[in-house]
Amino acid sequence: MKKIFVVDDEVTVLEYVKTALQNLDYQIFCADNAEEGIKRITEEKPDLILLDIMLPDMDGISVCRKLRSGPVTKDIPIIILTSLSDAATIQNAFFYGAADFMPKPFDLKILKSKIEKALQKSGKDK
Repeated sequence: MKKIFVVDDEVTVLEYVKTALQNLDYQIFCADNAEEGIKRITEEKPDLILLDIMLPDMDGISVCRKLRSGPVTKDIPIIILTSLSDAATIQNAFFYGAADFMPKPFDLKILKSKIEKALQKSGKDK
């Protein structure tokens, strides 16, 4: 079973994503802030990360940069899941290592497709 880690400060988003992805046979881990997310991602070593940009303690782009620089986390695909969808935000997300970008509100079928594509591209779909 593939492990997905979700970092989002909106409890409703965490619960929705957790329930939806568990129903698709993923094991889900969650954090509602960047510091906890980075710590637990390093411990859990998930197959994929869903990351919000607007977090209370650090922005998601900085989290992405930090994860890309860590030896344990540098190759884990990251999909940015956020309500910010301006060109600069999207460009920064990809520049700092995001595998994909998903604007909120999101369609679950599209998110599932993006997750499968990112896992396949990273070789973690086995």
